[in-house]
Amino acid sequence: MQEKLVARGVVMLTGVRYERITKKGLDIVDKEGNRRTLEADAIVLAAGAKPKDELACELKGKVAALYSVGDCVEPRMIREAIGDGARAGLEV
Repeated sequence: MQEKLVARGVVMLTGVRYERITKKGLDIVDKEGNRRTLEADAIVLAAGAKPKDELACELKGKVAALYSVGDCVEPRMIREAIGDGARAGLEV
């Protein structure tokens, strides 16, 4: 996926801190402490993903068997979620 994004001119910034969203775009601070504004019409934040395990936690101890798969375990790609599901299916 990263190769396709780079080929289309997408610049990825790692290790930056997001300060605020303004009418002009996104204010950031880089690793060296330099501040700048990334001009943008729209901003999509894709950082800090966490497992969605609320239901699994609620069901724990209340059912005979519980199998956590996909983003319930850890946010990953669909391939890993399918593998989780296949392994859980073999256990049943």
